[in-house]
Amino acid sequence: MIPESWPHQKQASARIANDRAFYLNGGMGIGKTRCVIDAILQSPNIVHAMIPDISHVLILCPSSVVRVWPKEFSKYDPDGHVQVIALDRGTVAKRMLAAKTAIDRSSAQSKKSKIVIVINYEASWREPFAQWALHELWDLVVEDEIHRAKSPTGKSSEFCSRLRGTTERAVGLSGTPIPNGPPDIWAQYRALDPSIFGSSFSRFKRQYEAAYFYLPTGRVTPRREVIERITKDDLRMLAALKSSGRWPRDLAVGEAVWRAGFSMQDVVEVILSCPSTGARGYNYLMPMVQKISERFPRGANGGRWKNLDELAQKMDRIMMRVDRSVLALPDATECDRFFDLDDGERRVYSDLQSSMVADVDQGRITASNALSRLLRLQQVTCGHCAVEVEEGEEKEVKALGSSREQALKEALEDLRDQDGAMPPVVVFCRFRWDLDAIKRVATELTGVPALEVSGRTKELAAWQDGGSHVLAVQIQSGGVGIDLTRAHYAIYYSIGFSLSDLDQAKARTHRPGQTHPVTHIYLIATNTIDDRIRECIDSKRDIVESIMEGMKK
Repeated sequence: MIPESWPHQKQASARIANDRAFYLNGGMGIGKTRCVIDAILQSPNIVHAMIPDISHVLILCPSSVVRVWPKEFSKYDPDGHVQVIALDRGTVAKRMLAAKTAIDRSSAQSKKSKIVIVINYEASWREPFAQWALHELWDLVVEDEIHRAKSPTGKSSEFCSRLRGTTERAVGLSGTPIPNGPPDIWAQYRALDPSIFGSSFSRFKRQYEAAYFYLPTGRVTPRREVIERITKDDLRMLAALKSSGRWPRDLAVGEAVWRAGFSMQDVVEVILSCPSTGARGYNYLMPMVQKISERFPRGANGGRWKNLDELAQKMDRIMMRVDRSVLALPDATECDRFFDLDDGERRVYSDLQSSMVADVDQGRITASNALSRLLRLQQVTCGHCAVEVEEGEEKEVKALGSSREQALKEALEDLRDQDGAMPPVVVFCRFRWDLDAIKRVATELTGVPALEVSGRTKELAAWQDGGSHVLAVQIQSGGVGIDLTRAHYAIYYSIGFSLSDLDQAKARTHRPGQTHPVTHIYLIATNTIDDRIRECIDSKRDIVESIMEGMKK
């Protein structure tokens, strides 16, 4: 029996069927896929006579989600009213031929049947599929996880924009529409309704991205309250204002103004008021203010954006926002399991950390360029590190220890029931070497080979059918668009530095269809960056910036 749609799904389905552009910003797990399916199945009930019935549909999505759509249709359309063609294999030419054949057969029938073509973003813009799709007339184009096409100059994004001219309706689905800031939304709306934010990305940025500063003309006199605040907080800085210093003295003055809570414009005007030889222009000031804002970031926005109320109002013209508060799901709990690094792991970790702290102190590492060094630290906590054998050749992985593998083994053993049976478990991780470690531990413990979902293999269907107890999932590949509700336990072997990736992964088990309480288990190496990552998860703080702040202290 098909469960009844929730009220928010009925509302979204009606808008998909009747609106020419619609963006469903769904908190993860709110059933966005079902909203699309219901709209297609119920499309004869369209209100506006000018908009035709939904018969021919094109769905673009991440490659890991292509096979999910047919499964969802079979769940909510068991009688097969809709034919779904999932194009996830073969060359782009073969995929195009399969789609074209299905569409031609449907069009030749006396009674036009409903047909859905599903293809991943990366293949959709390639020839010959792109030219064929751009010459078809679609009743509905759906862009699942549309934030994947947020780059204004990306191939997928430009193709989605061109597709808008081929369809009566364009729908975007995402739980994270603005992962990095307001500029992310422009290309998405270009693909849905370009009239909202216009056709110029440069104009959009000027409207919503606050300039660091402008260069005043004539004599520069800083605001009185700025000078008084600096004088009160740091007399040495006032003395610096009266001297003829340049970098690094100007940098020190600027940092004092910025840290006192004033704007970047105030920073610039104080620096320009310092007596010096030669004019200070953009080429002198821009590197300075960028360095200051990187070293002392101010929250998520850092004063970088403006006109955000106007931005939200324009987004709401076609966007429906739904968060997870509408769901009646069983409880989810979180718990931590701590372990100590092996002596060899700790020795390498300490050396890398000391070197990084020194570079942070000297300003060689900032939040914007720290990721590669942090990745190396995290690799060490996972018992391995990548070593470049010769320049230009693929890096070799050197094993350092097995402390995290042992922690995973103990966690899995504790999940056995009284009869010794292992429940279905999902283990998320960051690195491909972690996948091998997880599968090795799980196979030795249960006697049944563990399965995997990653960039190199997709064994989700076999696991969902009971082919193994443990599924190892690379968090970037398996964190979106897949159903992992078979598992009541999710273990986070290694996480990474993206809170949105983590939230997506958590929503794979704690989502509609889950009938049992879910437990999220984090494996944490004590006295490492794992501790700070865990703190950031609770406080929803940016992980990289938080770790960098800790190193500065």
